[in-house]
Amino acid sequence: MDMKEANIAEMTKRNILANAGYRCEVCGVALGYGKEEQHPQFYFIIPIVQGGEKKETNVAVLCPSDGEGFKEIERDLLLRKAMYREMAEPDT
Repeated sequence: MDMKEANIAEMTKRNILANAGYRCEVCGVALGYGKEEQHPQFYFIIPIVQGGEKKETNVAVLCPSDGEGFKEIERDLLLRKAMYREMAEPDT
């Protein structure tokens, strides 16, 4: 299945990226918005058209290389990482 980058608000993207430690959740490469950094890509782990929800725990942060190769097999791992991000967020 060809994955499209998630259409989510910029502030939400920055929050997800920060909670992921500014790293790709598959290979761990550093991500950011600087000139020398790889720009993060955000994907719904379970696509909305397949019943996925528009919430942070259903979004994965990937580098461009892993975004292109995103596979079904990685979904379980990414869902676990996304759930951990949500649990680790400090209460505000």
